[in-house]
Amino acid sequence: MKNITIVTYDSSEKVKTESVNLDSRNHPKIQATPQANYELIDTTNGSKAPQQIITKRSGNNLEILFDKEASETLTIEGFYDAPNSNLIGLAEDGSYYNYAPDTVSAINSTAQVNAIDQSLVSQSLSGSPLNQPWWIASTATSGAINIAPWMLGSAFGLGIVHLVSKNDDKDKELDTTVNKPVVSIDDITGDNVLNDAELAQSTITITGKHSGLDADVDASKTSVTLTVNDKTVIATVMGNTFNANVASSDLKADSKVTATAVVTDDNDNTATSDAATKAYTLSLDTTVNKPVVSIDDITADNVLNDAELAQSTITITGKLSGLDADIDASKTSVTLTVNDKTVIATVMGNTFSANVASSDLKADSKVTATAVVTDDNDNTATSDAATKAYTLSLDTTVSKPVVSIDDVTGDNVLNDAELAQSTITITGKLSGLDADIDASKTSVTLTVNNKTVKATVTGDTFSADVNSSDLKADSKVTATATVTDGNNNTATSDAATKTYTLNLDTTVNKPVVSIDDVTGDNVLNDAELEQSTITITGKLSGLDADVDASKTSVTLTVNDKTVTATVTGNTFSANVASSDLKADSKVMATATVTDGNNNTAT
Repeated sequence: MKNITIVTYDSSEKVKTESVNLDSRNHPKIQATPQANYELIDTTNGSKAPQQIITKRSGNNLEILFDKEASETLTIEGFYDAPNSNLIGLAEDGSYYNYAPDTVSAINSTAQVNAIDQSLVSQSLSGSPLNQPWWIASTATSGAINIAPWMLGSAFGLGIVHLVSKNDDKDKELDTTVNKPVVSIDDITGDNVLNDAELAQSTITITGKHSGLDADVDASKTSVTLTVNDKTVIATVMGNTFNANVASSDLKADSKVTATAVVTDDNDNTATSDAATKAYTLSLDTTVNKPVVSIDDITADNVLNDAELAQSTITITGKLSGLDADIDASKTSVTLTVNDKTVIATVMGNTFSANVASSDLKADSKVTATAVVTDDNDNTATSDAATKAYTLSLDTTVSKPVVSIDDVTGDNVLNDAELAQSTITITGKLSGLDADIDASKTSVTLTVNNKTVKATVTGDTFSADVNSSDLKADSKVTATATVTDGNNNTATSDAATKTYTLNLDTTVNKPVVSIDDVTGDNVLNDAELEQSTITITGKLSGLDADVDASKTSVTLTVNDKTVTATVTGNTFSANVASSDLKADSKVMATATVTDGNNNTAT
């Protein structure tokens, strides 16, 4: 609701109409008119009134609250300076009603109950529709009691008519009050001292009594509220006693219990007791002893050697002592520190163990341990740090291997036939190796003709295929080996050298050329010369066995002209122009041969 219209009527006319905007920042105020009716209109619902409001007297002002959070509030200033004023409104059924308290007591009316400052009263449109024009004066008199018209309108629903009709009975008095009850709280847990065992329960029962009750108090409407640790608990009321189960955690967090009681009599008069307080004492276990940590010798003799460090982890164990009886084992922790790294140990009773990386133990020389314990009352304590120093017995060196290279090709002499292969295998051996050498990390490198070749290593032998061209271009092989042991110690051998001899073919014999008789009889006649060409043939002799036929050539010269012959094995042939043969009287031939080593001769 954001907008309210207030129409003010006196005994004869509409005095004024005021519209106000309500929000949490705007609490409007209007001035009261003596003996007036105030019609409330909710502008979001046509001309209808709000069904329910909350009223509160503040001095002589009336505050009207339109929501429970008190963010929408209207104040009528001086409302209680003008008696017999009242609030009315148009209901959903089209009739006008007075606003009447939600309780049925006439004393709780807007004009009368709010005689108590700051008392909040919930009011609604209720009772019977107004039977007389709502703009009449707000005063009606019956005997010695002044009754506002809105009270007459609602009297049929609230029982006020009976009050008015009996007003002339001077001996009949209304019961408009009820005595305040007196509350007392019993000692808590008998001795009013709460210890750890009692607080270990989830709740503790608080009991008490209330006295000074009027005879007509309605027990079903009596309530007792306890406050502990700023939390409220509604008690169960039985006659003049009460009890409530209060969370032990709240009792532990406080040192007192406060109780108030509210009673209601048969006439719906209510009264609230003064607050009763019961202070109690906490007897708590607030400390726990520091545990003492000891670390066992590492690996029995407290010396770590290479074999032990070859494992991925090594188990560290130890003990806890000086533990309180109420230690919660599930909350005990032990932390080891090695090589600036922490490891959480497994705790079993008063012992602990942890698997620590061997690499961290190898990188350090001590283990440190601290323990944290927690008792049943959540008290915690941390031990002093315990340190265990240990010794490392490590292999930090590896022997240099010795390399030897076998004779190349058996006799250490390379000839043309051997060099005709694309590669030649070089082999050798390694000696002087430590027992813990890691063969997978051993390497041998050969150098020939300023080029390196990685050898294949098998155990203590090696081999490598080296290009024949590089061996032919050099006269020695050099080898070096690098070895690594199980502790990653490395060593490189001195260089080993194997010198070899080259036995090469560097010459080829000159071939001998012979030319066969031309045309069989070595005589050319006209008939033969009429052919365009005449075939000249011949032979080659004195050829070395390794002559490459594909590189052998024969050239004929006739009439100062050259013809290249076709060579087949040790024979050759060429078709020579008859005209050249006719113009000359001789044929000349030369041959050029090349062997497998590219030696040539003509």
